Amino acid sequence: MDIWTAEKIILLSFLLKGVCCRDFSVSLSEKIEALSGSCVIIKCTFEIQEKYDQYLTESAAIGMWLKDGNKEDAHQVFNSRDPKPNHFNGKITGKLHEKDCTTVFYNVSSKHNGKYYFRIKSGEGLKYTYLQTFSTIDVIESPLKPRVQLYVEQKEVQGQEEVLEGSSVSLRCSAETLCSSPPPTLTWSSTPRIPLSDSSRLQELISDLNFTATHREHGVTFTCTITYQLQDKSKTAQDSITVHVQCKIFMALL
Repeated sequence: MDIWTAEKIILLSFLLKGVCCRDFSVSLSEKIEALSGSCVIIKCTFEIQEKYDQYLTESAAIGMWLKDGNKEDAHQVFNSRDPKPNHFNGKITGKLHEKDCTTVFYNVSSKHNGKYYFRIKSGEGLKYTYLQTFSTIDVIESPLKPRVQLYVEQKEVQGQEEVLEGSSVSLRCSAETLCSSPPPTLTWSSTPRIPLSDSSRLQELISDLNFTATHREHGVTFTCTITYQLQDKSKTAQDSITVHVQCKIFMALL
């Protein structure tokens, strides 16, 4: 065997070792904003060393969250099988035996602010706290503002709010949504004669106002409001735009 062949074999063995040998790791949402009085979701998946696969079963797996520290007794705020009176109200929505530790906490308040570390226990052989990666929850008192954008003839217009009479106009309101039940809604403070179209994506709401510009819309302020219906009260945030319609005759004279 020549030196070149030997080097290739050594290199291949290192590559195969990297592919075949799993290690403990976790993938988390790094920074999460949560609305006070609502809920918060931590997206979470994890990996374990291959030799511990035998212990990770549906009946035995326990997921825990430790807050602002790594000691199970002192910093535990959630246990999927053994909740305590001082623990946070929530549940693991993922399947732990499939290495999905996605978790939702309810009734969020300022006490939820902090860093969260995931810990997995299953059977007698698997006990591990993932300290290399954590999620930080930041609790806010007011919702994030929506964003109103102006489109004329399907093209976004930035820096000005003037439209030509007779042109096709769309006002788009979009908002990044936070966890809540029921989900937040978008509403427009405009006359009912303007047709609405709504769509929603994961973590985003969109509502469009579509109309042909006339003198009736000149100087009208359109306000989009996002509303969260919480247990004790509703919380809202708004964004507005004022449309200025230019007459075709006036433009021709210019």
